[in-house]
Amino acid sequence: IRSDLSLWPIIRQVPISHKKFLLFDLLPAFLLSLLVSEAGLVMGSALFKGSIAGLPWLLPGIVASVAGMAAFDVIRQSRSHFLLVGAVPEVSAIGIILGLLVAAFPLLIAQAIRGWIGLVLSTLSSLALGLLAFSLAARSYRNIDAS
Repeated sequence: IRSDLSLWPIIRQVPISHKKFLLFDLLPAFLLSLLVSEAGLVMGSALFKGSIAGLPWLLPGIVASVAGMAAFDVIRQSRSHFLLVGAVPEVSAIGIILGLLVAAFPLLIAQAIRGWIGLVLSTLSSLALGLLAFSLAARSYRNIDAS
């Protein structure tokens, strides 16, 4: 998202909605992060002989929510007059903390509620947090010119 925001004068002229733009921008990074996370989970399980029972179900939501919160933080800090000269903010400490919180919440649910009910609740909460993070990023992107 940072590389695209650095091309702000061009990006704003593209005739696509802000939600579609963010989706197309974040989707390749999301899929790559998900693939690497799943591979690391499988390799770690094989190397350390550990169980990964419900974690593969949680990863899509966790990866989406962490990526969404990072995008939200960068976009939240962006101002159009800085973007016009190519100055794009970095992910701040607030973005990192938000990412940690949205990643930890489904894991805490899975730990607190054992069994398939806990797995379903934690998976749904991770996906809901991913959608929330995406909608926050989309709303912030739409409001860049207003700030």
